[in-house]
Amino acid sequence: MVEQINLRQEEVFKPKIESLKSEQHDAQKALDDLNKKVNEARQNLLKATDEYSARRKEIESNPVVQSIDKLKASEAELLKRLSALKDEEAKLTKDISVNIQKRDEVHSALEAEKKEESALREKLDLIKKKILHLETSSK
Repeated sequence: MVEQINLRQEEVFKPKIESLKSEQHDAQKALDDLNKKVNEARQNLLKATDEYSARRKEIESNPVVQSIDKLKASEAELLKRLSALKDEEAKLTKDISVNIQKRDEVHSALEAEKKEESALREKLDLIKKKILHLETSSK
């Protein structure tokens, strides 16, 4: 009878716990993917900044070859790219925040399930003690 109760509890809570663990794993994976994208975006931002500086120096060092209009066009293009990269970084940072929140919610739910499981185990222990007491009393 006790084994049946144990098996029943395991059948009831194991899928919930596994589901929560799976959600936590998926959220962590999504967070890791977003962190990777943020790092790539930062690297792209640094490359664009370096490229901007290099182009500007090249243009300033040889004003005969490059016209001021070309300089302004190049500058505008790079600023546009920088702005787009900053927007992407902000979006990815927001996504990370959302995923961290989801991960924390999953973690909290998992903790609640563990507490509930602990309470049920305590009840099971009490039931076992009562059964043992009844068995010893009936002898």
